[in-house]
Amino acid sequence: MASAERLIRQSHQAVDRVSDRIQQTHRRVQRTYQQVQDLAAAAQLTHRSVVGASDRFIQVKQRELAAHLAAVELHEQAAELQGRLGYPERAAEARDHAERARALHRLAGEELADYQARIAAATGDGRG
Repeated sequence: MASAERLIRQSHQAVDRVSDRIQQTHRRVQRTYQQVQDLAAAAQLTHRSVVGASDRFIQVKQRELAAHLAAVELHEQAAELQGRLGYPERAAEARDHAERARALHRLAGEELADYQARIAAATGDGRG
């Protein structure tokens, strides 16, 4: 009888130890799960920030493209006006400025395409 009681007591102690370990493990799981949730939330905020910054950057670059086109227009108009007023040197200079603005427009377009490809690769969203 005494040995049966001892076995029962040892079994209860073993169950208590296992139960304590289960509770410790459960608390670790809960802490780890909370950490994962916190990291996921931070990653989502970071992703949204990157996407927002990327969108703003693309808009700025598109405005730059528009500004270069406007400069081409203005220089071409200036060249035409200078030519009509009898200033061929000034007209040639204005055409040179227009050509430089065209080159800058092409360069800005290439840069925009490159940045869009980089942004799409970095964010993994296929934008661009």
